[in-house]
Amino acid sequence: MKYSLLVENGNKKDWDIYRKSLTGGAAIAVAASNSVEYGPALSPNDNEVAYIRLKGQQCKVLVQTLHQGQPTELADCTTKFPTLVDWSPNSPLIAFTAKVDNNTQRRSIKLVDRDTGLITPLTNNVAKDSTDYYPRFSPNGSKVAFLRGVPKPEHLSNIFITDIKSSQQRLLCLQTIYILI
Repeated sequence: MKYSLLVENGNKKDWDIYRKSLTGGAAIAVAASNSVEYGPALSPNDNEVAYIRLKGQQCKVLVQTLHQGQPTELADCTTKFPTLVDWSPNSPLIAFTAKVDNNTQRRSIKLVDRDTGLITPLTNNVAKDSTDYYPRFSPNGSKVAFLRGVPKPEHLSNIFITDIKSSQQRLLCLQTIYILI
């Protein structure tokens, strides 16, 4: 069955993730806690969801079944920064945003393998006043598109694409993008 994922800010203190069948019916809680859950992505077989959980100063990439199962932590992500996850359409890879190192505010795109937990950097040449964010897999899963730039306050970013196997990056276009979050 195909689902749509919804993020709802119920009480202004936390956000929860719900699933809704594309054929109708009520929205059903998938990830609901006293923390902030957002940025969900469905697995290729539509039975799991990957998402971000913010709690205090912690940011985690989690996966769980669509039926409110116990979440599994896969990786640390970036706090105080809007990040989303994306699931490869044909592999267990999940793309997310994380700090390049603890000494700077630079962020890059990393991949985590859902099956093994192995984390691989995808982008690594981020300028010290810039960041990579909002990764999205290509339809065949061989590339990841993402934004590179200064996410706030101007949202001035360029669109890049990186080949997963070769790690070659290519600028797709220079553009100012205004993103409402």
